[in-house]
Amino acid sequence: MQVSPRLRHKLRVFHFERLEARIRLELADLLELPPDAIEFVDWAQHDALLERRRSIYNAAQAGRVPLLERQWEYEEGERLNESLHRLARLAAGYSGYFFMARYIADFAPYRGYTAKCEAPMVRLPSISVVLANAVEILNTHPYDYFELVLDETQQIITFDLSELFDLDRLPHSWTAYTIGGVGDTAAQWVAQL
Repeated sequence: MQVSPRLRHKLRVFHFERLEARIRLELADLLELPPDAIEFVDWAQHDALLERRRSIYNAAQAGRVPLLERQWEYEEGERLNESLHRLARLAAGYSGYFFMARYIADFAPYRGYTAKCEAPMVRLPSISVVLANAVEILNTHPYDYFELVLDETQQIITFDLSELFDLDRLPHSWTAYTIGGVGDTAAQWVAQL
């Protein structure tokens, strides 16, 4: 069933308003912030940030901005955590937005359909709080992927925890953390981890 953009916008606003208090508490717990410090951007700014994010990824795919990804096996989580704490001190002066692309808030199905709740990005006066807690956030199901979109133009840091497969040695698989940096500063930070 196709849903018009106008209806989709109204539905996301409706679902988010119903669940905002719960989402705010969950994110406050994850980010180790008081609930009233969770500052959701308005939907117009959220959409503008999504468009900016899309253009940054397009520029990276075209080779106009750097893109670097590094992986750590799940067992290396403590070492990665220490590196991210060092990076958090370095990045204390940077602000940005916390974006959970797969944020899902479960609620009762409606006429057989289950719905996903899109939450607007969260404004962060300092991204260091997320960097310092990134491994813990990734380890908290279902928060296995999120991004930081920096205020500085053309900068995104991605965080992923997923199962990887060796196609030459199936069914061989392992769980790994993948941290990515899109843009000059973000790529340099990832290279230093």
